Amino acid sequence: MKKSLAVMLAITMMAGMTAAQPAQGDLPEPSALPGNAMYGIQQAQESVNLFMASTFGGEERAADVRQELAEKRLSEARALIEKNRTEDADKALERYQSNMEKARENLQSAGNQEAAQALQNASQRHLEVLEGVKEKLPEEAQNGIQNAIENSQNFRSGIERGIEDGDFGKPEDAGNKSGIPAKIPDSVPAFGGQ
Repeated sequence: MKKSLAVMLAITMMAGMTAAQPAQGDLPEPSALPGNAMYGIQQAQESVNLFMASTFGGEERAADVRQELAEKRLSEARALIEKNRTEDADKALERYQSNMEKARENLQSAGNQEAAQALQNASQRHLEVLEGVKEKLPEEAQNGIQNAIENSQNFRSGIERGIEDGDFGKPEDAGNKSGIPAKIPDSVPAFGGQ
């Protein structure tokens, strides 16, 4: 039993490590959305992948997995908005922001400036997706996505300042010097004015 569990975890970890990356500017299509029976299984697998990456892969691998998870949440938000499920989309955007922030923290701890630059580039692609999603929303539902866009712009600028200040080149000084909030403020309104 223990052997089969270990083998299953190893296979899950390898599957997460070898997953194909989307083309430049593209996001992966969501394999399941909240409310789908497979969504819980997907979330469990992602948790295992993140645990394995954090435990055995170090800060940089954990940042990679966090970025992948952020892209999945952004893709989910886009799909949910297209289905007029704005409350679920808002939750997906919050989880997107959280994963991006945690990826930044991982990279600061790792002291990898090149990987931080890659995260900054990814955040620019994400910003383009958010702006594209905003165009599809009715005027009254745009406040929440506008806040997500502003948070994404601040995140990108914060990484840029961190790179310039050398925050990603000195693991021992990896405090939050970038000015990026650790989480989305509670004042960010939900989609649809809620």
